[in-house]
Amino acid sequence: MNLTNEECQYLFDNLPAQLTAMLLKGLVHNLNGPLQVVSMQTELIDKIKSINQQQIDNLQANITRLEKQIQCMANHADTNNTQAQPIILNDLIEQELTFWNADLFFKHKVTKTINMFQKQVFTIAQEATARGIIGSCIALSIENLRHKTPCNFEITCSITDNPAAYSITFNQNGSPFTEEQKMDSAQQAFETVYPTSLLKKYLSVKTGKTGWTLCMDPQKLSIIIPA
Repeated sequence: MNLTNEECQYLFDNLPAQLTAMLLKGLVHNLNGPLQVVSMQTELIDKIKSINQQQIDNLQANITRLEKQIQCMANHADTNNTQAQPIILNDLIEQELTFWNADLFFKHKVTKTINMFQKQVFTIAQEATARGIIGSCIALSIENLRHKTPCNFEITCSITDNPAAYSITFNQNGSPFTEEQKMDSAQQAFETVYPTSLLKKYLSVKTGKTGWTLCMDPQKLSIIIPA
């Protein structure tokens, strides 16, 4: 599959939308689970004409799961707002982890350790770009873990004083981030796995334009955000 420069630029500009499309099956799967529970519970309540506290709690928990999934999908669909705005970093990371659980390999096969910021911190950025950067780091981690057993993934958030900055580090024990992807064809790279070379370019360009810093080590990606 030979691409023109214009086609390559289009793929780059629309990378977040491409990744969302790849996750469509998993997004539907994650919506279907709590939706089935809510449906079964409401049918049971209608049949017996009563409800207990456990049923209420179960319904509320699954409705909350549905709301989170729908909000994550809505966030990724909203690409028109180009204004910089305050973003709570813990919330952004949590939302992206929820979204990327639509990759069922990541959801079921990867052991995750998440160390959020100990206090609520925020930055000013264009939300779609910030979401694309965090999501691309997770996508790269998933792809590098795909042929590893066991699969371990860790996010560590910290605050540095000199210089004052927020650090978000992504660690994984799979293939090195610095290793180039080897694929049989360009078409396979876009249809069967996340395109790691394009993700790396996206991260490099978008972090630079946002004023963030990207550091890439063999097993670690770090995003440094000025405080």
